[in-house]
Amino acid sequence: MFDRLDPEPGRDVIDKEIIDDVYAIAEKQLAAEDAYAAKLDARATSLFGAVGFSMTLAFSFGGWALLDHASNVPLGKVIALAFVLVLAVGLITSFLALRGLLLRPGHKFVDEREVFHKQVIAKGKKRVDFRIHLATHQWRIWQQRSVRNQARAAMIRTAQRWFVGFLTAILLLSALTTASAITRRAPVATPAVSPP
Repeated sequence: MFDRLDPEPGRDVIDKEIIDDVYAIAEKQLAAEDAYAAKLDARATSLFGAVGFSMTLAFSFGGWALLDHASNVPLGKVIALAFVLVLAVGLITSFLALRGLLLRPGHKFVDEREVFHKQVIAKGKKRVDFRIHLATHQWRIWQQRSVRNQARAAMIRTAQRWFVGFLTAILLLSALTTASAITRRAPVATPAVSPP
């Protein structure tokens, strides 16, 4: 695709206005992709914060619920097992949210070697040759950023689905705990033993 912009030897150079349009489109695409990356960062950060807050509540709630010892509470062992499963789902959700947030090597920027490429800035070259070269370079950068952003978006969507599952699991755990509390019997009073 990019070789279509490079003029063949002996062929007239592509119209300057077209190259200017391609260059402007490439710049707009890069700016749009950068804005999209910022939105992804905001979503991943929000999700990570929400998961962290929910995990804090789940750990606090679970610790409080298990202080009574699971064996002394109706459905106690089931509640303890459900609590562990909920926390596992929460940890997976946290990992996925963090993975969508982390920076990875390979993010491309305008390369100075491309800007100062000897064949493009050599004596006798025209400005349009430079614009063609930079337009194709920026287009490649945009494509690479787009692929990276789409991969991050997929990770964040997966983390969001896990978060919904995590919240649903917390709701089910709460229902299970409530059922246990409702069916719990009052402790049997033991008679006081008087000293002889």
